[in-house]
Amino acid sequence: MVGGGKWIALTFSDHCDLSTVVIPEDGRHRLYSRWEERLKSLREHIKDWAPAEKADVELFIDCNLVHAKKQEWHLFDIRELTEDWGKTVAKRVVRLLDTA
Repeated sequence: MVGGGKWIALTFSDHCDLSTVVIPEDGRHRLYSRWEERLKSLREHIKDWAPAEKADVELFIDCNLVHAKKQEWHLFDIRELTEDWGKTVAKRVVRLLDTA
């Protein structure tokens, strides 16, 4: 991140290789390989979540799966999830994506 800007709703497509991207070591940014696989794993793990929490996460999954078909990598700022869902749900999602 140059100049302190904020990343919002980034998308990548057409097999853009992000493997050499260096993200800030601030704990807020994530760079994931195998993005489609991680999203599908996340969907399996949220099956038993409360409907209110699950609905937003399912929307996130569905929106991102569209791009994941042609994009193996994904990069985002956790603050975006926290702003959308609150700290508790965002942490759960990130933990599941990190371990998928």
